[in-house]
Formats: sequence, C-alpha cells, structure tokens
Amino acid sequence: MYTSPQVAYLYQVAGTLPPPQPPTTEVIAARVVVGNLDGTIFTHGLETLDVVHAFTPSRGWYTSVYFDPNLQTTGSFRTFFSVPSPYRAATIDYVVSKGTGVTVPPDATSYTINHGYNDASAVVLVSTNWNTQIYKSTKTANTLLVNFSVPAPAGARLFYSNHYSAYDYLTSGEAVADWAESHVLTHNLGKAGLPVFALPSWPTVVTAGVKGDTQTEIHFSVAAPPGGTVDAMVKFI
Repeated sequence: MYTSPQVAYLYQVAGTLPPPQPPTTEVIAARVVVGNLDGTIFTHGLETLDVVHAFTPSRGWYTSVYFDPNLQTTGSFRTFFSVPSPYRAATIDYVVSKGTGVTVPPDATSYTINHGYNDASAVVLVSTNWNTQIYKSTKTANTLLVNFSVPAPAGARLFYSNHYSAYDYLTSGEAVADWAESHVLTHNLGKAGLPVFALPSWPTVVTAGVKGDTQTEIHFSVAAPPGGTVDAMVKFI
C-alpha cells in the first residue's frame, strides 16, 4: 500500500506502519489528521490526472472538499475545505483511485454518468473540481444521475470510479429514517476505525462518527428527507 507522508504520520502516532505499496496500485485509502487547516496536499502513486478523491470529515466538521486542477500533478493534488477544520484533532477519511474524468457543461446542476458497469446497485465514487455538494438521483445498470448544490463553473470536471475489493463493505440505496440526522451502517468487517464514504440522495455533507468493529455511524449536516437513501462504502485497510 503506497503511503503518503500524512498517512505515515498517522500510522506512526498509532504505533504501526502499513506495508509498502507499489506505484501500480489503483486505490489508496486512509484516515489523516489535518489539524487547523483550510486545505492540504495529498500525494499518491497513481501516475494519472484522472483520479477520484472521496472524502469524509470527522463528526461536527461539515465541510465540502474540492481541489484546484491548476495545482494537480500525476502524483499529487491540493485540496481545499469550504470550512476550515475546527480543531487540531480533526480527521478526514479519504480514498484516491484511478477513475474516469468527464467535462461538465457550465451552469449544469446535474450530470448523467454513463459508467457502463452493468450493475444497478453499483456503488460509484464521485468527485468534482469545484466546491459543491454531490447527491444522487436515478440509477440504472449503466448510468448514475448526480446533482450539484452549486452549478458547474467553466472548466468543471467530474471524476468517477467503482474500485473496491472483496473485503470492503458496500451498500446501495440503503434507506435512512425520515428526518434522521445520523445513520448506522452495519458492516461486520471486524475492524474499528475504517474509512467510510457515502453518496446521499439529498444535498448534505456526510461526516463520520463512531467507528466500531461491526458498525459505523455517519452524520448529516441536513436531516434526511422522507425517502432518503445512501450508497456507502466502508473501506477495509
């Protein structure tokens, strides 16, 4: 597993280091301590500009995470937080994977991803290069309609992938209780503290709460409307 300096620091604090990761890997996932910052630099060994970067901040930190394409290389990117981290122990779960990049028309408030996965229950990681909340609408076997809380600017790009392993927990269209401000994912992976990522069906920021051996809490900046659902991944690392 390739390890960025930020991730290596986190593992050192925890007293362990992950095994080396070759640069041919397609997925990097971890949890990092970001401190009082308005952004940070993530390094990776994916050797491409078409990377999907999914983030979940820790509970109480309701921020969108986006990056500046002008500060991106094939081995790193600079992220920005719409809300600076509120405390020095703030953490963020992240996964970076090789993906597909597409251009979004200016002023668009939605986009249909033609992923071709032939799986209506596919859990798709989605990210953009502008400050917006992303939420899902219609799913078919080969498409996913996503919406943006902020219209796409000129030069907007969207990135997507569904990289996962047999050890990850995936759930598609999982119902969330009406007006719930949190939700529990039961993954039964037997390991606490795993990174979690979710794509909701309404505009909200998802944050990570308590992470146990079999269950992980997620919290919402905006309560779930009636009929709200989430697609989610708990990444085994």
